[in-house]
Amino acid sequence: MLSKWTCLLMLLVFTAVSVVSQLYVLLPVAEELANNFHQPVSKVILLTSFFGFAYAAGFLVWGPLSDRYSRKHIMLAGMSGLLIFTVLLSFTLPFYWVLLLRIAQGFMAASFPPLALALIAERFPNTKKMNAIAWMSTAFLLSALIGPWIGNAVIDGTLTRVMPIFIICYVFSLIGFIWLPDSSTTTARSKIPAFLPRLRAILAMPELLKVYLVALVLLGSFVALYTTISLYYSSALQTQGWDIAKLRIVAVPCMFMPLIIGRVLGKLGVPVSIFLFLIIAATMLALQVFSLGNQFFVVYHLLFVAAIASAVPSLIALVNQLSPPENRGLAVSLYTFSLFIGASLGAWLPVLLGEQFILYLAGALFLVGLLYLPFFNRQVKEKKHA
Repeated sequence: MLSKWTCLLMLLVFTAVSVVSQLYVLLPVAEELANNFHQPVSKVILLTSFFGFAYAAGFLVWGPLSDRYSRKHIMLAGMSGLLIFTVLLSFTLPFYWVLLLRIAQGFMAASFPPLALALIAERFPNTKKMNAIAWMSTAFLLSALIGPWIGNAVIDGTLTRVMPIFIICYVFSLIGFIWLPDSSTTTARSKIPAFLPRLRAILAMPELLKVYLVALVLLGSFVALYTTISLYYSSALQTQGWDIAKLRIVAVPCMFMPLIIGRVLGKLGVPVSIFLFLIIAATMLALQVFSLGNQFFVVYHLLFVAAIASAVPSLIALVNQLSPPENRGLAVSLYTFSLFIGASLGAWLPVLLGEQFILYLAGALFLVGLLYLPFFNRQVKEKKHA
C-alpha cells in the first residue's frame, strides 16, 4: 500500500505537470493560431510570453500570502481561479480576450509551484525531502516537453479542444488538495512582518541573489533552445532525419536526472555540483549551434538537457537550505519568479534577436558558472557554521 507521502507527492507531481505545461502548450502551434486569429505570429507569441510574465509576477503575491496564511487555503484559492479561467478559455473568443484570459490564467497558475515546494520543505520527513524536490524538478522540466506535445497533438487553430484536458486535470487536483495537510503554524504566520521588510531581508542575502541569477539564465536557455530550433533550425535537423518532436522524445530520459544525482551532490557538495552542471550546459549549448547537421548534435543536446535537469533540484535545495522558515515561501517564490521569467524571455527573445541569441545565453551560463563556484563555497560554508 502506498504511504501518505507517496500519494501526496504523486498528486503534487501530477499537478505540477498540468499547471506548468500551460506555459508551453501554445509554442509549437503559433502559426496555426495566427491564421485562426488573423494576427501576426509575433502577436500570437504574446499568448505564451504574457502568460509567463503574469505567472512569474504571481509568485511574488502567492508566496508571501502563504507565509502569512494557510498554504493549503491559498493553494485551493489559486487553483480554483485557474480552473475558472481555463473554463472561459475553452470557448471561442476574440484574440484580445484570449490574451487577457491567458494573463489571468498565468497569475492564478503561479499559486501552485512555490507553495508546493514550501509544503515539501515544511511537511515532508527529512528522509523524503530531497527525493520529493527531485520529482518536482523533473515534473517542471517534463512540462516543457509535454506541453508542446499536447499542443501539437490537440490544437487545431483554437483552444476549444485543448483546454478541457486541463480542466479535467485541475478538477482532479482540487479534489486531492482538500485532503492536503494544513500547516500547524498559521497563527504564528499572522505575526510575520510585512512584505517589503521581508523582501529587503532576502535581497540582502547575496547567496540567495546568486541562486536567482542562475535560475534566470537556466530555464531561459532551455526554452530558448527549443524556440530557436523550431524557428530557424528545423530544416537543418531534417537533413539528419530528425525533427523537434523526435528531439523532445529522446530528451525525456534526461529529465529524470534529478532522481539520480543525489550521490553526486553528497560527494561534491551542492555548490560544486551546480558549477559543473552550468559549465557542461554552457559548453553543450554552444556546441549544438556549431554542430547542426552533424551526427554529434543529438549527443550534445542530450548532455545539455541532462545538465539543466540536474541543476534545477540543486538550486531548489539550496534555497530551502539558506532561507529562514518565516520567509521560505517568499524565498522560493523569488526563485520560481526568476526561473519562469527566464523561461518567458526564452520563448520571446529568439523571435526578436534571432538565432545568435543562443550563443549569448551560452556565454551567460558560462559566466554565471565561473562566478558561482568561489562565491558559494564561502557563503554556504558560512551559513552552515552560523
